[in-house]
Amino acid sequence: MFLSCGGGIKSKFVEYQPHVYYPKVDSLYLEKPNISREEIANIAQVLEFYGEDYEVSEDGIVYITRKLNEDWELVWNYTTKSRDENWLKVHRSMK
Repeated sequence: MFLSCGGGIKSKFVEYQPHVYYPKVDSLYLEKPNISREEIANIAQVLEFYGEDYEVSEDGIVYITRKLNEDWELVWNYTTKSRDENWLKVHRSMK
């Protein structure tokens, strides 16, 4: 499986790392990028819904655009949605 939205992977894309916020300690973190197949499908659903360019390599690495990766809050928002079963269910049925 290799989804491509154009351009060279090294020049346009960086490896996706889930962005998380822990309000109890008011801290922002990047999680390790090795994610499950379900998480790959979920983040792909969110990225597709918002029309973001991304790629998934044959070995299951998700790549997002460098430009998107520079927007910490937006990637955090996408990560949060990819972990929200209700959001995924509602937006899956809207397609």
